[in-house]
Amino acid sequence: MTDEVNAEVGTNPVGTVDNGDLQDADKAEIEALMEKALSSEKALNALIATSGLNQTKQDKLRSAVGDLYKVCWQQQVLISHACGTLSDKESSRKETKDKVLYSQAVAKGSDRDRSRSRSKKQFNVIIYPKKDQNSDNTKKDIQSKISPSKISVRVNSVKNIKKGGILINTPSDEDIDKLIDEFKKTDSLFQNYEISKPKLFNPSIVIFQVDEQLTQEEVLEGLKIQNEDLAEATLEARSSFKVKTGKNWIISLDQDSFQKIIAKKKLNLYWNRLNFKENLRVIQCFKCARYGHIAKNCTDTEYREGQILCLNCGEKGHKFSDCKNSPNCINCQKHNLKFKSKFKVDHSASDPHCKIREKEVDLQRSRIDYGIQE
Repeated sequence: MTDEVNAEVGTNPVGTVDNGDLQDADKAEIEALMEKALSSEKALNALIATSGLNQTKQDKLRSAVGDLYKVCWQQQVLISHACGTLSDKESSRKETKDKVLYSQAVAKGSDRDRSRSRSKKQFNVIIYPKKDQNSDNTKKDIQSKISPSKISVRVNSVKNIKKGGILINTPSDEDIDKLIDEFKKTDSLFQNYEISKPKLFNPSIVIFQVDEQLTQEEVLEGLKIQNEDLAEATLEARSSFKVKTGKNWIISLDQDSFQKIIAKKKLNLYWNRLNFKENLRVIQCFKCARYGHIAKNCTDTEYREGQILCLNCGEKGHKFSDCKNSPNCINCQKHNLKFKSKFKVDHSASDPHCKIREKEVDLQRSRIDYGIQE
């Protein structure tokens, strides 16, 4: 299950709701003018299409209309900055003065995903079988031939991944190097498996409720032109998907640009100021409640075809939506039993503040290159 994108999205094209904003009447007038400019552009393009002019002349006219339209929305950016962004700066002057990197920010309330405290750095190694087999067999074979205690290696977790592989997570790069060295010394493993450190990815964000009429080129161009911190950014559109209102776009960007914008609330894009947040691909199985796979790929024999596990109370036989029991996280409960931990269990297995979910989020962040030197 991909990470839910439940942020409340504002589409006010003028700015924020701080005291320095325009009055409601002024806002309405500006919005009406913007809508009129958009309608005029559409009308002009329609006339050009039926003008009978050859394609070359039509293209030149459309280009001129597009340039005029661009001037209009660039003026809107100045209005947003004057009436919205500047008031934001006034109300958060101390925050600007004491600006810190995203990864060092302190988590607060519902903005936890945006400004959470720095995650503890983690290190991973991936092992894939050279022949076709499932991840459970890979894990069993590796664990039977390598003893972490004998080589003084600390292991945080071992997760099943695609293609019969496993991902081993440790607290230090030294632990990873010891594992790799021991692996290479064991001929039966070296001959049958491939081991490597996973490639780190650039950070990415998800921008909510983008106008679905905008093309990929327009989205990327608009972000760079309308947002000062993205003017020199290296942006790449990973994907987009339709939502109830518009589209959500997933955009990857370079580390410096990510650090500049991630603590902000909104980004300018054409006529709107849109909510966004860091994009983290947290997948949870509806069948067993664990992370890292979806229900159709679940291999847990405890939850056979037709059986239902409630993510709210952890009992079988009913869905979350039909549950009348008190919340009881089955993931934290199992972790407490296995590792003698004392995680709270009075929450659902899909709760964003669940300790097991937080571990999964940290694992996802460990695969991202934030460009921060230790």
